[in-house]
Amino acid sequence: MKRLYPCKIVYKNKRRIVVWVTDEDAGDVPGEDDVFMVDSFGDLICAKNRKDLKKILGKSFGKVLWEGEGVYNFDRFWSGLSTLKSGKVVPVKVCDVIIDGWNFIEDVMWTFFRNKREGSKLWTNVPGRVYQKFFYGINLPAITPEGKHYDAVFTGEEIRALRKNMKETWKLLEKDPRFWGVSKPA
Repeated sequence: MKRLYPCKIVYKNKRRIVVWVTDEDAGDVPGEDDVFMVDSFGDLICAKNRKDLKKILGKSFGKVLWEGEGVYNFDRFWSGLSTLKSGKVVPVKVCDVIIDGWNFIEDVMWTFFRNKREGSKLWTNVPGRVYQKFFYGINLPAITPEGKHYDAVFTGEEIRALRKNMKETWKLLEKDPRFWGVSKPA
């Protein structure tokens, strides 16, 4: 069953709303279970506010589950990436912001580049343990045993690979006209 969730994005102090589509029936098939809604031209559906999103989506607006709204602040994401230091503990809030941004970027890449090399770019040159360290660094109660705490600590090599990959991936998205355009009403 497909579910639609609004996602607020902040980047360079500009705010936009996009719609994330998750399909619980797709399982863990990359590019099939978590993507963003696109229009008939393949452009990311992107609005400045709820009113504009309602115009763009028309009848589909009523299917959006607002109680599950996510916020992805890329100003904080890039700031968090720049503060990482080899051998130093990464604060929980920074881990959370980076995981959220990473997941957003990955889902946008799958939305635009399904089954293409670019779609898997985030995992290609960054060791898988980097994502896991950030994930565990959030210390979610369902993951971290009671009374325990995990500290995310990275090597210089891991930090350099992550920054390089994220910057290259973001540049690819920024150049893509489908990414930040504002959609036309339905």
